[in-house]
Formats: sequence, structure tokens, C-alpha cells
Amino acid sequence: MIIGTRTAALFRKFQKQHLGIQFFWIGFPLFPTRAYYQTEKGDTFAVPLKLVDVLNVYSRYYLIPLGIWMTVIGNNRYGFEPHKDDTLYYFFMTLGYLLIGLSLYSWIFYGRSGSQEARTRRILGKVLPYNLPPQYLSPELRNRIFLILQQKFQQQFPNTNWQDLVDSGQVNKENFPLIYALATYAVQVGQGSAAQTRLERLDGMFKKK
Repeated sequence: MIIGTRTAALFRKFQKQHLGIQFFWIGFPLFPTRAYYQTEKGDTFAVPLKLVDVLNVYSRYYLIPLGIWMTVIGNNRYGFEPHKDDTLYYFFMTLGYLLIGLSLYSWIFYGRSGSQEARTRRILGKVLPYNLPPQYLSPELRNRIFLILQQKFQQQFPNTNWQDLVDSGQVNKENFPLIYALATYAVQVGQGSAAQTRLERLDGMFKKK
């Protein structure tokens, strides 16, 4: 029997990187202790623990046995005489299958990177050692990385403003990944609607490449 702290689930897997949720276990995961991100080199750093991720861990481990229990109650208690009751039978059977279905959905589909996120992560991985989108990071880390990206841009393209390059359509194959990363982080650090517009423009450029 497992007793102690261990990883209960891995989400957002992409290019050998993932987000992990650790729980304290006594046979089953009881309560979350931390969330972390791990790169392909094995480096890890803390990220904010999201309630939706915690709920999906619970659904993975608890909803299937609960759903099976509901179907057993419905079938054995209300499926046959002398306690046959069609209303309660279908209620428990439907609820049981629904809970099992939610758990299977969590195991199979939850936490996968969609096509847009996969594109974003692929580009971020070209200029950063990790490709997790900034919305999963803490505000402090987002700001720090944004400053690092700005410094990196100035070193590679001195006396140039990346916003002006996007606005004037002067983005090319050489500067695209770094500018895209800057625009992605600019949206998350709160630089307003102009940052979102630039990111959307860059998304259109990327899809054409």
C-alpha cells in the first residue's frame, strides 16, 4: 500500500515535458501537495496548483469505483423483485455509467495539448528551455521570463523594437520564434489589447509557414 507523497497524474505532456500533480497518499491520493513542471532534461520548478487539475485527479481515482458501486446498487437492489423499481434502477445505472465515463474522459483526454497549444509550445521550445505556455506559470515567473526574452531580443537585434516589427509586417523566419514568444508572454503579463492583436497577427503568419 502506498503511504506518502508521490505524483498522482501527469498533464500537458509535450515533447518529453509535462506538468505533474503530487498528492499525499494512503492507498489512494488524499490531498494535493504541489504542482510542478518537468523538462526533458529532468529539471523541475513549481507552478501554481489549479483546482481543475486537482478535481481531475480525484475523478481518475474515485469515479470509476463509485460508478461501479452505483450500477451494482441499481442492478441488485432495484433490478429484480421484490424491490424492482424501474425509476430507481435507471437512475442508479445512468449515474453509474456517467461517473465511469467522466473518469475515462479524464484519463484519456484531459490535460492534452490542443493543436493551438501544441503550435505555441513548439515555438516557445525554440527560444526557451521549457515550452509550457505562460498561463500555467506564476505571475512572478512570467514577468521574469518576459524580461529575459526582451533582453535576448535586444542582444540579437539591437536598436530594434519587436512590436514595431509585428506592426509593420517585418517578421521573418529568423526573428519569428523569439518575437512570437515575446508576444505570447506580453499577453499574459497584461500589456493590453494591442498585445493580443499582435499575437493573433503572428498566429496568422505562423499558420501560413
